[in-house]
Amino acid sequence: MAKLVFSGPTREADAESARAAAVLSGDPAHVHVIPAEQIIRVYTGADAPPAVSQRIITTEAFRDRFTTAELLAVVSSSDAQIKYALLKLSTKEQPIIDLDNPEVATIMARLVTLGLITSARSTAILA
Repeated sequence: MAKLVFSGPTREADAESARAAAVLSGDPAHVHVIPAEQIIRVYTGADAPPAVSQRIITTEAFRDRFTTAELLAVVSSSDAQIKYALLKLSTKEQPIIDLDNPEVATIMARLVTLGLITSARSTAILA
């Protein structure tokens, strides 16, 4: 666990060495370059921020994970939560879905509760 600050002419190499050492030892690492101050901060171990989800897909790729029958069941639903989710999905500024977003998990669970998809399909869609 460390919060390291590197400056001077060897800051890039020194910061990379610190990052690589942390990763090799199995610790998370985060590098923050601050050009205006000509420094590089390296956070390792518990001091490193949590990793950002890498399970982000386009809304089109998300839609394509559903079968035609499932999509028809979803868009035909009269459930207010499902209508709200479809509205949010269709008006997103960024056409992406974070599969680890708790809101996505909640809506998928709602689809299962309503019988629009099975639990096994929900798991497969979110895989």
